[in-house]
Amino acid sequence: MSVIAYPQDDTLVALREDFYSDVLSQFCDEWRLGLAAGLRWARGWYLQPGS
Repeated sequence: MSVIAYPQDDTLVALREDFYSDVLSQFCDEWRLGLAAGLRWARGWYLQPGS
């Protein structure tokens, strides 16, 4: 996924990298991820100490 066109905010970079490793790496070639599931993951990520 290309994100070159977007500003590279440190928090967004960390969020993107953690999301890839925690969620997207667990899927096969074809998958669907609902908005609610993505938002739950993001909320949990922000609530982690050190995020």
